[in-house]
Amino acid sequence: MSLADDLHAERDQYLFAWQDGPVLGRVGPDGRLEVAVTDRGGGRRVLFRLELDADAVLFLGARQAVARVSLRDDGRLTVTETTLDGEETQRRADLPAPAAGAWSLLDVLESGCGALVLTVEDAAGDRRFLEVPPAGGVRAHLFPDAPGEPVYWNAESDVAVLAEEDRGPWPTLLRVCAPSSGRVTASVAGRWLDGRDGTGAVLADHTDTGTEPTLTLWDLGAGTLTPLPTGGWTDDARFLRDGTSRLLAVRTVDATDRLDLVDPADGSARPIAPDLPEAGRLRIRAANHTGIGVYALGTLTASSWHWITPRGTVATGAGRIAAHPGGATRRHHRLGPAPALVYAPERGPVAMVVSLHGGPESVERDELRWDGLYRDLLDAGILVVGLNYAGSVGYGSAHRRRPWSDWRAAFHGDLDACVAEARARGLGPGDVALLGGSFGGALALLGCALDQRLAGAVACAPLVDLRHHVNRAVAVDPHYGTWFEQRFAMAPDATDPHPVFAPARLTATGDRPVFLIHGDQDEVVDGEATARAAAHARAEGRPWTFIEEDGTGHVPQTPEQAIRRHDHVRDALYAVLSHRLP
Repeated sequence: MSLADDLHAERDQYLFAWQDGPVLGRVGPDGRLEVAVTDRGGGRRVLFRLELDADAVLFLGARQAVARVSLRDDGRLTVTETTLDGEETQRRADLPAPAAGAWSLLDVLESGCGALVLTVEDAAGDRRFLEVPPAGGVRAHLFPDAPGEPVYWNAESDVAVLAEEDRGPWPTLLRVCAPSSGRVTASVAGRWLDGRDGTGAVLADHTDTGTEPTLTLWDLGAGTLTPLPTGGWTDDARFLRDGTSRLLAVRTVDATDRLDLVDPADGSARPIAPDLPEAGRLRIRAANHTGIGVYALGTLTASSWHWITPRGTVATGAGRIAAHPGGATRRHHRLGPAPALVYAPERGPVAMVVSLHGGPESVERDELRWDGLYRDLLDAGILVVGLNYAGSVGYGSAHRRRPWSDWRAAFHGDLDACVAEARARGLGPGDVALLGGSFGGALALLGCALDQRLAGAVACAPLVDLRHHVNRAVAVDPHYGTWFEQRFAMAPDATDPHPVFAPARLTATGDRPVFLIHGDQDEVVDGEATARAAAHARAEGRPWTFIEEDGTGHVPQTPEQAIRRHDHVRDALYAVLSHRLP
């Protein structure tokens, strides 16, 4: 299997629990859920396989069981639970009669006390919460007159939290409501992380001001917010469930993740990284009373699974992805004003690729970007610079806001610093290729227009016409207007092109080869605009190549699409740098 196959296989697995190793679930080609454990020796033992013939399937942390929830038209509810040792039980309950038609199941979650909370809707659109305890009758509660899906439930405190995610580029709006009355009592903009005993852990967002998000405790009864100690860009957090209010937080420092143990009681935050092998990206994949499960991987390191118990001890199991062989190295440092991850091949580089993430408000981390492409480039002797250009998150509000007044000048300075780094390693501008996706693709084109000495560019799903993109986005969701106006000084509902990100400017790349790669099912960036830009550049005599990928959206979603995208990008970069490769 290829690296992309292995990577997607691990991404698509569900981490449920830990025995001798990670207990993982995956949906097989036959449509059944297979749950298996991988032991310390690498052996894999299947625990059970389940037909997914239910309206909803979820893992219940309180009872360590997979639950299949089915709602019949006659108002009968069936919950079938299969524990990790394969024991199956089934319970049935009569639901309260709807006012119109039959209930439709919209959502189901597990409450802190082990009850199931169903969100149902009748034929007239009337929604209710139905609380299904482990024993006893079903209790109906009012659903508030507010948009959102439930992410937390605590009947003892009479609180539920709804998350309204469809707000364009703005963060999710979280609302606290009282199920007994249906009244909304508090709200905050941010990402819900976890909840216990009437307290929520929230990543409070400040996108409207361009400042960094804050890990915050939210008293769901009083509605008060308490920021917690910072220590880098906070990506995720979960309560340890050890009888205290301590949390395990994923923090990104110098583009590499670490685990911090955050204690609100004394304001401390200490890394527990010494208990983990080196990894650039850490993702929390499970959390319940038995522990917190983490998946780890990096550009040069092997993938691995970890389980952190409430006492803070760590168990580790191997993943499917092996470490990159050889002597390639990774270093995080600043290139002029911009921080970057620099991956160097074992021997002196023959060329450089500057990789530009999308967003712009995202961050380049040490992970298997572009489905492992960096490993191929290193094997070919190519230096890879993962640039966190001006506008990236994770380095403070000043870096995030630096380009808002002048994107051209800000990126030109970052690009000059990359060229200077190339010179310091014995390379010239003509040995430097730019690679970008989405907004990063626009920057790759801009870079070749700013410095036509560069080798060329490869841009995937590039945003070649910002005005066209903004007007399309605002037509779907007006919230986009203010966001783009803040960052690019673009008033909505106008026709004037952006002074920097317009086709006439981005196609002025001289005689440098440029490859554009775009899926024909892109739901974010208009692929036809990309094709028009490529046709215009070719009509002007520029060596542009347009590659359209059938059936692919903004980013690949299947291993087959990922492998195709990987091969297209790799081959295009090799073509751009052919003068430097053997």
